[in-house]
Amino acid sequence: MTCEDDVDKQLEKEISQVTAKITEMDQKIQSFTQQLVSKEERQKNVFDLLTTQVWDVVTETKELERAWESFQIQDICDKLNLFYIKSSRLEETHQLLERAIKRRKLLSQLKSCFSKGHLKEAVDCASELRKLGAENATPMEFLDKVLGEQSSTMESELQSLKNSLRQYIKDSSSKGYEALSKVYEHCIDLYRIGEEEEAFELYTTFILNVIEKEWSEALSRLQGHTLTHSSQYISLLTQLYETIASYADENEVGLTTQWSEQYYPKLLEKLMSRCNEYGTKIIDHYRRFRHLENVESTLTTTDTRQLDIIMDEIALVSQRTNAYFHFMENKLTAHQVHSKEYLSKVFRECLLQRKLDELISAYISMENYFMTESMKKAISLDQVPNDFSILVSTVVDDCFFVLQKSLKRAFAFENNDVLCAVINEANAVVNGQVLGFFKNRLGQILNVQKPESHASKTFDTTRQLVLLLNNLSTCEEYGERLIGWLDTWSRKRNSVMTVELEKVQSLVADLKDALKAFHTTWEETLQHLKGRITKRLARALEPLQQMSFVQQDVASGDWETDSDSFISHFAEEFESAVGYLEESLLDSNWDQLIRQIAIWCADQLESILWRKKFNAHGAFGLDNDVRGLTSFFNHKVKQGTVRDIFTRLFQITMLLNLESPTEIYDIWQGEERHIHWKLTAQEVRQVLSLRTEFSVETIKHLSL
Repeated sequence: MTCEDDVDKQLEKEISQVTAKITEMDQKIQSFTQQLVSKEERQKNVFDLLTTQVWDVVTETKELERAWESFQIQDICDKLNLFYIKSSRLEETHQLLERAIKRRKLLSQLKSCFSKGHLKEAVDCASELRKLGAENATPMEFLDKVLGEQSSTMESELQSLKNSLRQYIKDSSSKGYEALSKVYEHCIDLYRIGEEEEAFELYTTFILNVIEKEWSEALSRLQGHTLTHSSQYISLLTQLYETIASYADENEVGLTTQWSEQYYPKLLEKLMSRCNEYGTKIIDHYRRFRHLENVESTLTTTDTRQLDIIMDEIALVSQRTNAYFHFMENKLTAHQVHSKEYLSKVFRECLLQRKLDELISAYISMENYFMTESMKKAISLDQVPNDFSILVSTVVDDCFFVLQKSLKRAFAFENNDVLCAVINEANAVVNGQVLGFFKNRLGQILNVQKPESHASKTFDTTRQLVLLLNNLSTCEEYGERLIGWLDTWSRKRNSVMTVELEKVQSLVADLKDALKAFHTTWEETLQHLKGRITKRLARALEPLQQMSFVQQDVASGDWETDSDSFISHFAEEFESAVGYLEESLLDSNWDQLIRQIAIWCADQLESILWRKKFNAHGAFGLDNDVRGLTSFFNHKVKQGTVRDIFTRLFQITMLLNLESPTEIYDIWQGEERHIHWKLTAQEVRQVLSLRTEFSVETIKHLSL
């Protein structure tokens, strides 16, 4: 009994399973039947539409023939229009149906590729489907019915494809930079099948995540204060700029050609935002490392040599940050998203620029302090060298080395405001400390009472004047070079920005004025040195004051001997008073001193001559003296000549050696009119009146 019950239960179970399968198959048959009916209905709709349109065209053709037979012109025109319209509609319907068939094939390929995991081919199919959909933006009503099932199926398949691409991108987020190219391809695929904004957001998010992953260790070391040298901060900042620039370069071609022009600037803005975030952290930690939060405290506790190193570091940070800004600005400008003025404003107001400005503000304070203290040190260490072969003391090279270093460092910032601030401070230092030092030194030399009888003390005073003269001359030379360099490079940098150039040039002009003050002090020093020398040379001219130029008829050899005696005596006095200075003076200063002494000699000699009387022999002797003196000074200068200084004396001796007063006409208005006369007509008459043989009346009536 029990066995039969088990059999019955087994049979019931099998019967129920068979019944369930039959029911399931029946449902599928009903579903297929409904789909078939739906398909037949759609086909019938298409067939009816085409049949109706074809019948309309046939009917219109017959109507056109009847109108032609009756030759009713207006009727023929109307029938032709109807025939054209209905024929065109039939052709359009045929084209849309062809597209519907192509769309069905693409959808079938999409399903097949997606089911096999061929995402690239599936994306190609989806992209083609999108193009067909764009072409059929306003399809006919019948096409919507025909493609109703296709549209829902296509959307389902596309959604599945999009989800697969999203999942791949999500899974790749942990792989880092090596997966970037694949992620880019899948984002492009997502872009092609209609998700433009999402594709861009996914791609940029992936890039930013890669950057974050690459920099996580470096930022951890930064936060943990494990960096032990300032160069590590600068190196880290440089690497950051290079990283951001590399991503900007790598994506420029792809985003502007395969995507759209609008997306590349958006990527640059996101990269700049990440760079601002990391860059400000690095600069903040660098400031804390160098104790720059309180600059005043840093200045009082830091040696100038250490300040020099810190300022070089800040200049390097500014230079590389500006290079990064220029790179990104050029990229954005090239794609003409915003005006250059707008972009410049954006860069000036970003967080990274504000942090850099704080660093620059500290730099300007340090540079001003550095110049002032370095000048003080250079001045305090200056002394008169014992070695006469040393023509310039240490203060000149030290001061201008500091000025040149500070100005060149300011140029490295590529910021005209920084450059102007440093030039302004340089002007103050040059005018106040350097020029003030030389003026004080001159005052000290002149105010010290040193009896003339003490030859060694007199020599020491002259030696100090000579050294001061060389120092001032060298300062002028160095200053002119520095100004020339500033002028050239400021024009190159601001070739377009006229206003900025004018600001720099205005401060450079102030520096030129400071050099003029150096030249004035140099002239004053030269005059004092000349005064000390001419006091001794005055004794060499005393025999000339006692000499008579109304001579008896003497042999020319005797007169030449007397002339040589005067010149020899003057040369001896000159060598004693001046000769030893030749090796101690710069060549330019030596020549200037010789010219000043020559001018003094010419003036003294002329003043003596105005009080003398001459006959023909005396005038001849005077001519020899003047020529001898001119030749002596010409041999002393190292460059140029001094003949121009003795021009008036030459003209005086020429007049005194005339045979008669009327010969003046030959050289005043005759063939020798090319002579540039230094003497006036009144002075010519006065010179001629010094000849004892010339008639006063004749001279008085000369027409000059």
